[in-house]
Amino acid sequence: MDTIKLLVPEIDTSISNSRQKMNFSTEGSARLKKTKASRVPEQTRVYNHGDPTHLIDWKLYARTDQLLLREHKDQTALFIGICISYDRTMDWPTKDVLKNAVSKWEIACRVAFHLAYQHLNTGDRVKLYIKFEGSYYEFKLLSSSSVLKLFNSFDGDYSIEKIMSFFNQSSLTSMKLDKFYFLSDLIEKPDFLEYESYKVVSVKHILSHLDTNHDWLESKTFYAADERKNEKVKGSALKKDDFLKNEINSWIEELKSKLEPLDHHYQLLTDETSLDEYLNAVSWEMKA
Repeated sequence: MDTIKLLVPEIDTSISNSRQKMNFSTEGSARLKKTKASRVPEQTRVYNHGDPTHLIDWKLYARTDQLLLREHKDQTALFIGICISYDRTMDWPTKDVLKNAVSKWEIACRVAFHLAYQHLNTGDRVKLYIKFEGSYYEFKLLSSSSVLKLFNSFDGDYSIEKIMSFFNQSSLTSMKLDKFYFLSDLIEKPDFLEYESYKVVSVKHILSHLDTNHDWLESKTFYAADERKNEKVKGSALKKDDFLKNEINSWIEELKSKLEPLDHHYQLLTDETSLDEYLNAVSWEMKA
């Protein structure tokens, strides 16, 4: 079974396939209802490198000498924000814990770049954010090709230091976003009210399969229960009566109960989440 630890931006997805079959004549991921066919543009915007060239209004170009795109009434581009929240817990698990470990941070990066690529492919406008030590940093992505260029430049090195070198300090308050994706292990307990100005908020809860499956725990080994307090618990105590498993499940249910009243989408993702499960959820969210 293929899992999201193999996820790359340009992966062949049901999202792009379904959109190609629909043969939209306009751009963007937000389809609006209309009562009759119309070729009158809802609005225009300046062409950016990588935008679909068939949407260029050549008559306007002849008059204005500017490359402008037509956004029709049946579909319009959305402003998308994708934010990965970094904390040192996102670097877990490390290679000393598991030989072929894939960290939560790597999974979050793969998902973020995939979401950016998919939205840009439909004509949406996307900004990628990193929340680091309480501040926001941004990278404006102009086209799906720019996503591939940035993603490939990491060459398998997803260290926070390397990725942050591409980002500039910013603020979310000045952004008018139609949809906002938040990717985190949620251990830091973020205040989701901070994102209530956005029309749609999708929370991607990034964990390791080691967080949800505790068979790997050694009964005689002591594990960090709270690194901040330097507390450690013996593996046998964590495994007894599925103590740790029940604690994790209770925590997840508590998080979901807090998000539900806010009408936020929630999806739990680990390195063992199947590609199909992830893609089906994203496909539904992009159509919502």
